[in-house]
Amino acid sequence: MDAIVLATSLDDLVSEWQDLRKNLSADEMKHSKKLEDLSQSAEGICTSLQTSANQVAAFRKSYAAARYSDFGEAYHFLNRLLGDAKPVTREIKDEINRQQEDLNLKVSRKALEESRSAISR
Repeated sequence: MDAIVLATSLDDLVSEWQDLRKNLSADEMKHSKKLEDLSQSAEGICTSLQTSANQVAAFRKSYAAARYSDFGEAYHFLNRLLGDAKPVTREIKDEINRQQEDLNLKVSRKALEESRSAISR
């Protein structure tokens, strides 16, 4: 059941991320809390997927008599979803980092311009 809920959450996250990238300019994204919310959501999905995969693995170890059909598909599906979620999470974090670097660069340039103005006076 976790796999289905998390798959739906991941689909929603990817859709939101794609819509955000299409519809917002760079300036709007910088001031948007939506990007931070997406990042937190992506991290939460990855954590939940990893936890669920670990639970399936623990089930397998705890019940040596369990057949592959009892856990195999769920484990494979959870790991596949995790493999899909990690790049999206990284992409969102990279965008946040890029925007932070752009902001830092602008602040540095402004400080440099102000210093030059102060020196020239």
